[in-house]
Amino acid sequence: MFRGRGVRGLAAAGGLVLSAVLMMSTAGAAEPGLDSSYGEGGAVQLAGVVPPGLNPDPNSEAYAALAVPAGVLVASPAQACTTPWESGCEQLLTIRRYGPTGRPDPTYGEGGFLTVSEQSGPNQKLAVDGRGRLLVAAQESVRGPYALTRYTSAGRLDRRFGEGGHVAVAALPRQGSMRGLVVSPNGQITLEVDGTAHNLPNSGMEARKVTLVRLRADGRLNLGFGKRGRLSFATPAGASEIVATQKNGVLIGSSSCCAGGDYTPVYRIGASGRLDTRFGARARRAQVRLLSGFKAPAVNTVVARPDGKVDLLGSAEPFATDGGFVLRLGADGSADASFGNGGVTRVATGLVSGVAGGGGSTLALYESFPPYPSEAEAQSYVERFRADGSPDPAFGGEQGLPLPLPGPGAEIVASSSGAAAILVRRWRTCREICPALPYLTRVIEPAAPEADHKKGKNR
Repeated sequence: MFRGRGVRGLAAAGGLVLSAVLMMSTAGAAEPGLDSSYGEGGAVQLAGVVPPGLNPDPNSEAYAALAVPAGVLVASPAQACTTPWESGCEQLLTIRRYGPTGRPDPTYGEGGFLTVSEQSGPNQKLAVDGRGRLLVAAQESVRGPYALTRYTSAGRLDRRFGEGGHVAVAALPRQGSMRGLVVSPNGQITLEVDGTAHNLPNSGMEARKVTLVRLRADGRLNLGFGKRGRLSFATPAGASEIVATQKNGVLIGSSSCCAGGDYTPVYRIGASGRLDTRFGARARRAQVRLLSGFKAPAVNTVVARPDGKVDLLGSAEPFATDGGFVLRLGADGSADASFGNGGVTRVATGLVSGVAGGGGSTLALYESFPPYPSEAEAQSYVERFRADGSPDPAFGGEQGLPLPLPGPGAEIVASSSGAAAILVRRWRTCREICPALPYLTRVIEPAAPEADHKKGKNR
């Protein structure tokens, strides 16, 4: 994500949201729509996310959430202060697990909390593997320029990983910014670092070098990936971020801000660490052709689908109210003509977040802001697009499904087995006017089959 508000790189609002399908329990879920059995009235307000004795970090709003088989992990910055001044505070990261019903799990970590202190650095990335183990990557930590720590599904240090639970990653450039961390289904770990921007000769354009490192599940460098475990390539100077692993490789999405404004570079790297240039070229042609009607299309979400296809969700800039879109790429990067109108579905409002739903569907989120200078909060909605790209009128009606409580900063965390978890951060800019806690909610997809919907239906 690129317009980040979390000062430590945990999470952000707006910008590019990068989604993958993860496991999540659907115990108790029945009727499609808002899961009213989750928390109280469908919402779990995130009070007490910091354990006793610690303070929430007043300079950061970097709440993050990750779906795991036993529920949802919520991460939040914290401080351990020995003096009244900020200079006497140690920056920490706290993790709490919320179970299938939305209740905090007291068995996770110590007393229901996992506190990460060994990896404290200015930039952190989180990921979970298929067994619910949490990986924390930190830049400029006490263990070196880049370091990884893994925790068990119970929230305890996994001493079987690397050396006593930690790995110092030496194969990455010292000058750069850590942009992403993903774990493949077989447990292999990919870490991304972006270098500083530089001018391209005789072109008047800027580019930056992206470097990927692949580690095995035990933390050892995978020497069969790229050149002895490392791959570097150039991308337009807009910031990029790794998306997810698919059966046919790793996806990376790049900001459209510095690439001419008519497309967002999307890259696929094969399992052996080879850049698939044909995929990237086809993805560019599909965007230029299908998004030509927008003044300045901006991709906010890149969704890696389990069948190898890719969804690009976004909006027209500078205002999301100028329209939005869902564009589906086939597994080879070309437009999926069976989706929407030749590969794209256009909507009235920009889409800020999304995940792959069941039966080839897509769940997308948008925010509706009241006219300035109203002090009312934004309202977020979830819209469902069926496998053919048509909006699902049975899912919340024409507007989509409204979330149970107002507030900006919403993001769909994950979807699996017909349910999607959503984190609404409710940024501090609003909380100064209308104090409110961030919250989790969950929506249930319709169980109706997708096959009987006519292809190409659109609005």
